[in-house]
Amino acid sequence: MAIDFPATTGQATDGSFAHTASGITWAWDGTTWKAQGVTGSYVLPTASATGLGGIKVGSGLSISSGVLSRDAIGINDLSDVTTGTISTGNVLKWNGSAWAAATDATSSYTNADVDTHLNQSNPTSGYVLSWNGSDYAWVANSGGSSYANSDVDTHLNTSTASSGQILSWNGSDYDWVADQTGGGGGAATPEITWTLTANGVSDYVFAGDGFPTNQNDPTLYLMRGQTYKFVNNTGGHPFRIQSTGAQAGGGTAYNSGVTNQDAGNGVTLTFVVPMNAPDTLYYQCTAHPAMFGTINILTQGSGGGGTGLGSRQTFTATTASLANNVAGNIDVTAYKSYSLLKIKPSIAAWVTLYVDAASRTADANRVQGADPAPDAGVIAEVITTTANEEIKMSPGVIGWHQDGGGDAVTTVFCKVVNKSGSTGTCTVSLTVVQLEA
Repeated sequence: MAIDFPATTGQATDGSFAHTASGITWAWDGTTWKAQGVTGSYVLPTASATGLGGIKVGSGLSISSGVLSRDAIGINDLSDVTTGTISTGNVLKWNGSAWAAATDATSSYTNADVDTHLNQSNPTSGYVLSWNGSDYAWVANSGGSSYANSDVDTHLNTSTASSGQILSWNGSDYDWVADQTGGGGGAATPEITWTLTANGVSDYVFAGDGFPTNQNDPTLYLMRGQTYKFVNNTGGHPFRIQSTGAQAGGGTAYNSGVTNQDAGNGVTLTFVVPMNAPDTLYYQCTAHPAMFGTINILTQGSGGGGTGLGSRQTFTATTASLANNVAGNIDVTAYKSYSLLKIKPSIAAWVTLYVDAASRTADANRVQGADPAPDAGVIAEVITTTANEEIKMSPGVIGWHQDGGGDAVTTVFCKVVNKSGSTGTCTVSLTVVQLEA
């Protein structure tokens, strides 16, 4: 056992400073510890995992000048390496139980290797390299041959075409159909373009050709043979033209003449109205059935194109925020003269329509319940008691714009008094039929 002697610094050197271990007393003489009263020899024990002692130097180890070191070894001295016969360029490769000399698999790939791997002996002119499931092989080119005139004739069905027809996509292939765009050498048919935004998930908001102001889910009147473009800037409301009414997920799509059906945000749906289109179609957001409207299909000369009767339209305008019983003025852009069918304010309100701005100003101080003068320029007025109460003008009222004064000829001048009991805005909707070009 090793002896843990105490520190000797500053201790006496005359043998009086002693330490006892394992029954043996040791005295310090200033240089060494000397055993006292022991005449026999001391046997150094063999070192073990649990005790200190001496060791025996075995194979592969040597002591030089008191330093234990390992003798130099080679790769053959490793127990998990089997060198066997080694050739130049060999590498050590694991064989499953030991590292053994083997050929380097990264040797260069020769032309012969390429020829063998790619089966170069079997191709003929026009063959292409194809993967057969386990290797590459040369096969006949099934898709790279030239496109002959006969192929074009078959694919485009030219045998069915008649003079003046044009090529159109029918949903699965190209087909020849009657020219519905006004082409064939004549002047191009004008295109109508509408930009769509959204009022939440309740309405499409239309702006563009034919709409003096933005309209929520308006009824559309489209002419057969004309082109209409719907630019979808709604954000997340796919636009569909369909043959059935509003329903969850959208109704039955009407695809004839339609490009980019179910157009998403940033996509333009184009509708070239076929000559045989049904009289009534619909549009809808496929995600929100409330965003829905009717499309009436007209034939040139049947109305809506300046050659016949027009259709009713609804126009709106919104006031600034009004306190209760406070009046505000708005101008509704509609027609120069019109038949007034309905008035609908969004809150309880007193609404009055005038022929010009001067008449509205002159009538500003008239109290509710007092009749206007016969020549006051008042077209109509209504008083509602609930929100979105629709007043039907029965019989219909003829309204018109007083020319002069520099006012826009399509303006309907309107005064709105808030009767809701609280502060807020009011949107006034006027349903009218145009009477004058």
